[in-house]
Amino acid sequence: MLFISDSVLLGWSGYVVHQVPDGILDGKVGRSFPQAMPVLTSMLSQPENRHIKDIVVELGTNGYVEWPELEAFIQAAGDRQIFLVMPSVPRPWAAEVRQTYLRAKAKYGNVHLIPWDDISRDHFNYFVADQVHLTWDGIQALMRAILESLWKHGYTLPKGAPRASGPSPALVPTTATQSSDMAQANPPRSEDTQLDPLKPTLPTHPTALVASQHTNIGNPKPTTTETPSPSGEYDFQEPMVAAPATSTP
Repeated sequence: MLFISDSVLLGWSGYVVHQVPDGILDGKVGRSFPQAMPVLTSMLSQPENRHIKDIVVELGTNGYVEWPELEAFIQAAGDRQIFLVMPSVPRPWAAEVRQTYLRAKAKYGNVHLIPWDDISRDHFNYFVADQVHLTWDGIQALMRAILESLWKHGYTLPKGAPRASGPSPALVPTTATQSSDMAQANPPRSEDTQLDPLKPTLPTHPTALVASQHTNIGNPKPTTTETPSPSGEYDFQEPMVAAPATSTP
């Protein structure tokens, strides 16, 4: 399983990995669609990643998606299943990106849409103040939609399946502002301990995790300029790995 994303999923990468422990999330702040193809070809060129059959693309937040670039990406993916997250952002290109994704779904049988624009409509609690990045409620809703679509189209996590491969992970902090927004939006709640496969137990203070090897292709060192939290320290949590699913819900 491969996720190619911008900062929307990247900010909750620990949760994404928790939900899909056989996958990797290749995310980068500010990423636009033209940067997706190098990620795809780099990942699939590694023999240990040839087992990847599903690709989730969460892009379109930071600019237009041109049809020739999207079509080239789909063709490069071969017969793998591609899941395009319909962007929900207050930006002028969002509607055109959604139309481009609809065109891809109409033409290619292995392209599926995650209707995040419809799911999130009027759910202001899903977003932080910028109306783009997600709160705890928002990431749960988005991941539920992604997982339901994956399962519907045949995704399973076989027992003992290998994780997708990449360089050794490293963690990069979010900005103090982002950490503050997440902390305020995600207070610990008792119901988070319920055994729900779409809502696993998480640390009481969820934080953003960034796998630097997937945010700086060709540059193993993070290039961010983030500042520490008001306490002067970065707050990290190791990603929790859920037990592999044995059947499709």
